Amino acid sequence: MDVISNKLEIAKHLVLEEFGDAVAAIIVIGSITHEKTEASDLDVSVIYYDRFYNERIEDFRDKLSKIADRINREHPRHPIVLWATKEDHYLIGLPDISYVKRNLPYTLNRLDAWGGLAKDTLKSYELASHKTIYPDEYEAFLMGKCKGIPTYEAIELFLIATRTFAEGIVELTSTDPKEQRSGRNHVAKAGLRAAYAALISKKSHPLNSYREIRDAAKLTFPEDLHSVLNYLYQLKTGTNNESQVLTDFLPETLKLLYYCEGQVSTVRRLSMSGVSMARAGESFAFESNHYIEVLKNDPPAQSEDYCRFPGFDVNHIHSSYFLITAFEIVRRFMRAEICDPEILNFFFEEIFVVGTFALYSPFGTKIQIGRIEMIELRITIALEEEIMAVLEEREKLFLYLSSLKQFHESQTQCPNTPWLSNKHRFDALQGLIFGITGVTMVSAGEDILPTTPTPHLNKDTLAFTLRWQSRLLKVFYSEDILKAFNQFALLLYQNGQNDDARAVLQELLYLDYHRDAYPISQEGLCLLSTTRQYLGITYHDSGDTEQAKHEYIKALELNSDNFSALDDLTSLLLLTEPTEASVKLLSELVERSINCRKESQEQVSQRFMFHAIKLKQDGNYSDAETWYTHAIDFDPTLFKAYFNYGLLLGKVGKIEMAAQNYEKAIELNPQYKNAYVNLALLRENQGDAEASITLLNSVIEFELADEQVWTNLGNSYLKVNDLESADKSFVEALKINDNFADAWNGRGFVLISPANPSQQDLSFALVFFMKAIQLDPSFDGAKMNFLQTSSRIKDCVDEG
Repeated sequence: MDVISNKLEIAKHLVLEEFGDAVAAIIVIGSITHEKTEASDLDVSVIYYDRFYNERIEDFRDKLSKIADRINREHPRHPIVLWATKEDHYLIGLPDISYVKRNLPYTLNRLDAWGGLAKDTLKSYELASHKTIYPDEYEAFLMGKCKGIPTYEAIELFLIATRTFAEGIVELTSTDPKEQRSGRNHVAKAGLRAAYAALISKKSHPLNSYREIRDAAKLTFPEDLHSVLNYLYQLKTGTNNESQVLTDFLPETLKLLYYCEGQVSTVRRLSMSGVSMARAGESFAFESNHYIEVLKNDPPAQSEDYCRFPGFDVNHIHSSYFLITAFEIVRRFMRAEICDPEILNFFFEEIFVVGTFALYSPFGTKIQIGRIEMIELRITIALEEEIMAVLEEREKLFLYLSSLKQFHESQTQCPNTPWLSNKHRFDALQGLIFGITGVTMVSAGEDILPTTPTPHLNKDTLAFTLRWQSRLLKVFYSEDILKAFNQFALLLYQNGQNDDARAVLQELLYLDYHRDAYPISQEGLCLLSTTRQYLGITYHDSGDTEQAKHEYIKALELNSDNFSALDDLTSLLLLTEPTEASVKLLSELVERSINCRKESQEQVSQRFMFHAIKLKQDGNYSDAETWYTHAIDFDPTLFKAYFNYGLLLGKVGKIEMAAQNYEKAIELNPQYKNAYVNLALLRENQGDAEASITLLNSVIEFELADEQVWTNLGNSYLKVNDLESADKSFVEALKINDNFADAWNGRGFVLISPANPSQQDLSFALVFFMKAIQLDPSFDGAKMNFLQTSSRIKDCVDEG
């Protein structure tokens, strides 16, 4: 019996001995059956009955791993891999958790694990290549036979190809001949899988051997790629000089991968989000309506919208697979000291995404797939010692990349990838480096967040990087991340980048639309309220007042105490809809406030007051009176509203109403100087100088008097003929401000007030009036007093 047959017989015996009636079938699949090489693994699928699998998945997985390890220790050639799966996996079309659970969290030692991706492609290959080990016939397995491959699997298969390529590149750096042989096998497999993905993107016909893939690709691919297709096939089947991979054909392989990615970039990706139940109690994530639409002849997607990391809001399974494997790729590249600029350029998206997640989640990222019989994937610094090294040494990695002159030069030499144009790559990398090296350490135990751009980093680069980062982190809820991107958006807005700020904020709104899916605290709701408010500001600034109003209201629904958003909304409504309906709306919003109702009332009332002041300044006294009334109704304690309303009433001749409003302002704020001064003037003009004196002396008692108060008091004393008190008041005014023209004029008027002033008093008065005129050449009253006093002096001289 040969090595392969012997290992399969041992595996069958041990599996049946361990699991007995739980096993529905055992099959061997893959190239080992009809395109065997020395690097081929023995991939064995142990298919369990659904009822046993659902209850004992973890037990099956662990014990199969131990059985495989035991066999491989005794028989190392063609390592055997035992996979736990179940019948339903072969009977449903969508990627299912039986494969996701097996591949994503537990096989970081194998980057090219399928992880539930490209399931129909895999099933087709398994059906074509399988051999049943137990029982002799297994009809249930054959029931899953598919007639065609959905085009959306092109993207999934290409993603697997990139991981296979990364695995091969790292293995080729090893000094172990077995590792090198495995590396050559993986590089060859990667190129051919990528070619298969490009073919699926154009035609759904299944190709179930590497020969079929090569031959089909040569019929449609550009002629300059034919030689590398031949070489990779020969390499995979062990019929060529394998030593040429690193030297002659690696650049050609990269060229093939870039071409294939360009082909798959126009395929519509399968959208899978949320959680549903499969018929056998297995849960998987997908959006059924979109799935149905994808199966139709949809128009092509936009190539510029393509990326390898779709985002968890688009496809949860693909994104989980990408993120975990991207961390592993970066870790392995660092360990193997991969520094070829073309390889780093090809995996730029992986580097960028890993750097972003490490930067904004330094304590790890938690991913949960589904809710029922699910596992939780934890990408944290405790996940594995090697991943911890990635997080701790990210500065080294990115600084190392940025210092490579070759890396930047390669941007102009390598073809563009659909994900990110070469024009922006180095800028994005610089932005990420800035985020890592130009940070402020807040305090121990808190996130590390970038502050403001350094001189070498222009604002466009920062904006570009932030827009991408906000998209990558969109569905990961963290108050620190949310707070950081709110601040970044505000920074962009303040820098005049309104569109960029809006793009960042709109990505964050995913959390608001899916609040039920996240453990968002009250503080988180307040942060989302700020997000909505800032978004409203960007719309307001660009002239879209209707959308701005919508966002402000949404902000207040999230946090009724966000009186800053209420202030922005009030300003907008006064500008666009100064109506009774707006007053009613604002009143309702204020009533919802729990902790900041007083602040909200005051904020809105002040806006109403400022609106009334502007109407008054424009001469629209009637509307101004209406809005002063609204301001007072909104906040009956806003003393400034009463004061300003009093000014308007005095101007339109409603003197007693004006006095009442001044008195109300004083009642609310007994030390409000302006109300005392204006009420005193009003009483004085009514002939009640005594009342004016009392009011102004109150200001003096509060130690709030300025030169104007003292001068007004002096003028009131003149009205009751208390010349001594009047002069003392004017002197006090000049002590405060020696250049106050009114006080100099008052002192002069005191000297000329007696019935028969002396010539000396008249002369001093003349000097005071002249001083007032010099200080204020437009002071007509002082000029009149000067002329009258000059005339009286002349009369005195003539009489003498």
